[in-house]
Order: sequence, then C-alpha cells, then structure tokens
Amino acid sequence: MHSTDKLRKTLRAYVSNAQHNEEKLQRFNRQELEFITSIGLQDLIEVIHNNYRQNFRLDHVSLLLVDEDHEIRHILRSLQLQAELFSISFSETPIDPSLFSQGELPILGSFNNDAIRSFFNNNKETFGSAAILPLKRGEQLIGTLNIASKDANRFITGAATDFLNRLACILAVCIENAINHEKIKLLGLIDPLTGIHNRRYFEQRLNEEIDNSLRQNDNLGLMIIDLDFFKAINDNCGHLTGDLVLQEVSSLIRRQLRLSDVLARYGGEEFVVIISKSDARTVYEVAERIRISLPEHAEFNKLNLPQPVSASIGLCMLPQNPIASSVNSITKHLLKRADEALYKSKQQGRNQTTVINY
Repeated sequence: MHSTDKLRKTLRAYVSNAQHNEEKLQRFNRQELEFITSIGLQDLIEVIHNNYRQNFRLDHVSLLLVDEDHEIRHILRSLQLQAELFSISFSETPIDPSLFSQGELPILGSFNNDAIRSFFNNNKETFGSAAILPLKRGEQLIGTLNIASKDANRFITGAATDFLNRLACILAVCIENAINHEKIKLLGLIDPLTGIHNRRYFEQRLNEEIDNSLRQNDNLGLMIIDLDFFKAINDNCGHLTGDLVLQEVSSLIRRQLRLSDVLARYGGEEFVVIISKSDARTVYEVAERIRISLPEHAEFNKLNLPQPVSASIGLCMLPQNPIASSVNSITKHLLKRADEALYKSKQQGRNQTTVINY
C-alpha cells in the first residue's frame, strides 16, 4: 500500500475515533445533566434506575448506599419508595476503600470476578461484564453504582475509565444533596420525641391520601388513638416517664402497620393512623391489635406505672362516594367523625375501639 494511502487510512481511523469519543462525551454530558436537574430524591432514583440504564443500553443498574443509622431507609419509607423495586441495597458498615484502586477508581472486569460479583449478591441474573463505580464525598465512600452488561467485552479490566470517573463524581454529589434535602424537609415533619411524623405531616398526607382514594376508588380508614389516663402517669411518675411511655407506644403502633400506612403524633398523647387500600374489617383488626398490645407490653412493667397503659380508639372509613364539595371538606368531616368515634370509646369506659360511619 502506498504511504499516502496508509496515511489516509490512519487519519480516517483517528477521525472516526475522535467522532466516537465526541458522541460518547455528549451522551455522558446529557446523562450528567439529567442527574443534576433531577427534582428531589425520588426523581433522581428514577433517572438512575430507568433513564441511565436505557440511555447506555445497560442490562443492570443498582445502587449500594451506606446507611449505618437507617436514615436513608427512613427517608425512602417517608417517600413511599420501595428500595428493592429500584435495585437499591444498603450497607450498615462503611465500604472498604481499598477495594478500589487509589480509593476512587472503578472496578471493571468479568462478572465472575469475586470482587465484582460481591456487589450483586441479591441479583440472580448472570452477566458478562460489570463495573463498580465508587461514590465518594471527601474522604468518605457513601456507596457504589453497580452496572452490568451481558456483553463480556463491555467492561474490560484496565480500560480507560475517565467518563465513568466523572459520572461517579457527579452522581455522588447529586445523591448526597438529594438525601440532605430530604433530611431538611423531614426535620419539619417529624416529632422529635417519638421519631414519627408530626401533625403537620399528617394533615398534608391525609389530604393526599383522600384525593388518591377518591380517584382510584380505593378504601381508606382513619383512626385516632388516645392514651387513657395519661395525665396520671405524668403526675405520679414524672414527665420523663411519660415521654418513655409515648416513645414505646409509638413503636408498638408502628409494628402493627405496613410501610404504606401513615402514623403521626397528633398532639400530646394522641396518635393518628391512615390506612389505605384496606377494607373496614381489616382496619378494625389493626386497631384492635394496637389496642390489645399496649397493656401486654413488658417494658411498661419496668416503669412502676399507676395503672396499665391502655388506649381508646376512634375509627371511621371513607365511603366510596362521599358527598362533599372538595377534598378539604371531606378531610374535615372524616376527622370529625373519627374524633366522635373516639369520644364514644371514652364515654363507654375507655380501652376499646369504636367504629362510626362517615
């Protein structure tokens, strides 16, 4: 081949490679922009799980997040996001940075590599190759982004990782910011004593849940739980003991509920629960389990209380077609009727559940 032809061929190869890299850079830039412009943690998670996987034709995308104090899991529950549906797992211990070269470079290679496969413990699929991207903030690994392909040559050990490094850095910032933003939001919606939601959060959610139930023609139940003779506990044992009782009660109630149910401290010794997508009998059974669990709780025996802890409960179900002009008016009426049911429980001797029609 003539030297001029060889030169042309080499130039064409350089141009093709440059064009390929330019297209690749543009795709990564677009993806970074999607991460950065995500609105809130839920939107970011959906972009990672859906858009990123589709945009780069990946067969698997998952997140491993360090969550030693269960804070992130609590945030996801408050957003009603099921981690497993978005391939999110958690580590309760820090990730060893020595797994990654220089503590920050991705691991690339065969899916059968033990170091790589350990990040896919909960996945039963088999892939050809994978990459583990460390999500680093400062000197701390906050998690990893785990991506896999059925193509054994997609991620090769020793390949350049410049684009992946940059993507991991951007994503780590976005995840940290989104989580911190959700924490700040929750601070104003959490009762500091019991760690459950407060009245403000409950009032927002009740409107939303009623609106959803009306549109989807689903069941919804509201219960108000009020501790009996709680003032006697504070008067005889002190407010510190009273606080311990409230903390234990909130924990007991939560154990009887699903992740999708809403529990809040309404004020003082009063709690409220919203249960959606359940019929009246099921909601009543939940209320009774809560009521029965209180006097039987062994921890209360250690507090030398003047009487067993018990609660009166008022329960009202939202009918399928309530007569009202707005969601706000339905909300007010449902609360009023549940409160009337609670008052009947008190009148009839306390420590019982009363159901009242809407």
